[in-house]
Amino acid sequence: MVIDKMLAIQAGIKKEKLAIALEPEAASIFCQKLKTDRSGNEFDETVKSGMKYMVIDLGGGTADITVHQRKPDGTIQEVVSPSGGPWGGKSIDEAFHKFLCEICGTKVMQDLKSTELEDYID
Repeated sequence: MVIDKMLAIQAGIKKEKLAIALEPEAASIFCQKLKTDRSGNEFDETVKSGMKYMVIDLGGGTADITVHQRKPDGTIQEVVSPSGGPWGGKSIDEAFHKFLCEICGTKVMQDLKSTELEDYID
C-alpha cells in the first residue's frame, strides 16, 4: 500500500487528493450513483438508510464477497469483512477443460489446441 501511494505521488497525484481503497469499497462507492431501475432512480434512492447490501466481485481468479450498510448520514459501513475464494472465471474454465478432457481425452484436447486454436478457445 505504501508503494502504491509513492507511485501515485510520483505520477503527479497530490497527496491530499489521494485515497486508496480495496475493490469492494471502490465498487460500492461507484455504485452509489448508478441508475438502479428504468425510472432513473439512483442506488442511493433505492437503498435507504439502514439497509444492508452485498457487494460481489466475480473476477477472473477469485470471487470476493462483502456486506455494506448505508448509514443515516449517507456513509457506508462494512458489516461483513470481505471473504471469498478461488471461484472466479478461471476456475470455471479450468473445471470445464478438465471435464472435456475426461470426455474426449487429453490428447484430443491438446491436438485441438495446437491445430484449431480458435475452436479450442471457443
